Amino acid sequence: MHDLHPHSSRWRAAVAAFAFVALAASGAPVARAQALGGSVTVTPTAFSPDGDGVEDVATVRYTLLDSLAELSIVVLAADTLTPVDTLRAPAPEGVPGLHTIAWDGRDASGAVVADGLYWVRLFARPATAIDTTVTLPVSVDLTPPVVTVFGASPAVYAPDLPGAPSVLSVTFHAGSVSPSAPGRVPDELQVEVLDPSGQPLDAADLAGRIAWTPPPPVTDPPSILADGDMTMTWDATGQTGLADGDHTVRVLVVDAAGHTAVGETVVRLDVSAPEIHFDAPTPSSRIRVVPDSLSGWARDGGGIDTLRIRYPASDWLDLVPMRVSGDTTFFRALLADSIPGDGSWTISVQAVDGPGRTATAALTFTLDATAPPPPVLDPFDGVWHSTTFTVTGTMPDLGEPEAHAFVRRNGVVVDSAFTIVSTDLAVTIPLVSGVNVIDAVMVDAAGNVSGPSNALRVVFDESPGLFVPVPFRPGDRFTVGVATPARRVTLRIYDTSGDLVARLGPQETAATRYDFAWNGTPAGGGRVRRGPLVVVATVRDDAGVHRLRRVFLFDPGR
Repeated sequence: MHDLHPHSSRWRAAVAAFAFVALAASGAPVARAQALGGSVTVTPTAFSPDGDGVEDVATVRYTLLDSLAELSIVVLAADTLTPVDTLRAPAPEGVPGLHTIAWDGRDASGAVVADGLYWVRLFARPATAIDTTVTLPVSVDLTPPVVTVFGASPAVYAPDLPGAPSVLSVTFHAGSVSPSAPGRVPDELQVEVLDPSGQPLDAADLAGRIAWTPPPPVTDPPSILADGDMTMTWDATGQTGLADGDHTVRVLVVDAAGHTAVGETVVRLDVSAPEIHFDAPTPSSRIRVVPDSLSGWARDGGGIDTLRIRYPASDWLDLVPMRVSGDTTFFRALLADSIPGDGSWTISVQAVDGPGRTATAALTFTLDATAPPPPVLDPFDGVWHSTTFTVTGTMPDLGEPEAHAFVRRNGVVVDSAFTIVSTDLAVTIPLVSGVNVIDAVMVDAAGNVSGPSNALRVVFDESPGLFVPVPFRPGDRFTVGVATPARRVTLRIYDTSGDLVARLGPQETAATRYDFAWNGTPAGGGRVRRGPLVVVATVRDDAGVHRLRRVFLFDPGR
C-alpha cells in the first residue's frame, strides 16, 4: 500500500492520469477473477472527511490470490472517466492475502473534494491470467441533515382514554437529506422517547407503534431519499410501563456518513387517573361526633380540572378547591349537617383531570354517639392484706377491636383491658393504704364512655402477720406482712400429719410485704385433696429468725 500523501500534487496527478489510461483499457468490471479472492468492498458507502473522527475515510478491502504483475487503485468522478485521486500507482504486487487501503476524501492536489458520488476502480494484471477491473461507488457527504419539529398533537396525550386521540402526532421537516446514489444507504428515520426522569423508553416497546406519514420509500429500516415535511405518529394504546409527566420525543435523521440530525419536542403523557386521599375523617373510622368538614386532596400529573362531591342523600355537587400546589389540589367540604344520625355513611369525591380521566373515591365511616354498657365486676367488700388486688369481671362484647375498659381506683384510671384479647376482665392493680374504691368504665371505638360499673370496696390492711384467703384456691396468694424490712422470707406448707406439701420462695428482697402464689400442686406432683393445711412463714431480719403459722382450708374446686 502506497503513501496516501505524495510529495507533490503534480506527481499525484500524473500518476492518476496514468492509472486511468491503464484502467480504461481493461474492459468491464468483474466482481471476482482469478487474481482476486472473495469480493472487493468499499466501506462505508458514504463518508464525511471532516476530521471529526466519525466516518472520516473510506476503506477499500481486497484479497489477492497470487502475486500481480501490476496493481493500481484510483478514484474517479461521478462520470467514471475523470481521475480524482490515486490510492495506488500502477506497480507489481507480490504479497497475496487481505489488503486494505483508505481514501481520505481528497483529490490529487490534497484538497477535500465536494459532496457527491465517486467511483473507486481497482485494476489487477496477473502475470499469466486475465486482467481484472472492479469499479465500486462511494459518496462524500460533508453536509449533515437537518430536522425541524413544528409541534406535537395533542399537547397532553392520554392513550386508552375513550374519546381522546389514540395516537400522538409529531410534525417535522427533514432537510439536506442525502441524495440517492448507487450503493449508498439512504438516510434513516429514528425515534427516541425519554420519560420524565430522562431515561429512554425501551426500543422494543416502541417497535410496531411508530408510523410515518407519508410512508417512507424505504421501510426496513424507515429511510428517506429527499427533503420534505413528514408526521411521526406514536400509538401507545395498551402500552405498559408508561408514567404520567413530561416526555421528550426526539425525531432523528441519521445518514451513512455518520451525521445525525435531531429535532425534539416535549409532550405530557396522562396514563393514569387522579389519586384521591381523605385526611379527616379517616376511612373506616368510628366517630362519636361528626366533624364540621371533610378534608383531603386529589393529585394528577397533569393537574386536576374538576372536583365533585356526593353526600349520602344528594346528587353530585361541585366542590370548590381550597388551594393548589403543583399537581395536588386540596379540598375541604362541609360535613356536619349532612349526616343525620348514628349509622354507617358513605361520601364520594370525584376528580377529573384535563384529558378527562376520572377517579372516584368513597369515604365510609360510622357515626356512633351512643354510650356502651359498663363492665360488670366480680363483687368484693372487705379487708385485703396484699399490696396488689386483681380485679375480675366481664366486659360487653361490642364487636369492636378498639373497645376497651378503664379500671379506676378512687376515681383515677390505673389500668386498662382490651376486648380484642378477651371479654373477660382480669387486671391486677396496686392498692393505696386504707380504702380503695374500685370501678371500671367501657370505652367504644368511637370514644363513647359508659357509666361506671358496680364498685368494689377494698380496705388495704398493712398490719404485720401471715394472711391466707378463706378458702384458699389454686392460684391464690399468701401474704406475709412484717414491721421492718426482712432479708429473707420462705413459706412451707404441711398437711395435718406434718408432711411437707410444698415449699415457696425464698424471697430475698428487702420489703415489708411479701406475696406467694401457689397453684395447689405438691412438690412431688399429684394433687392435694380438699381439707385443712398448715402454712409456716420463716422470716429472717436483723433481729433474727421468726416463724408465723396459720391453719387454712384448701379447696381445689374439683
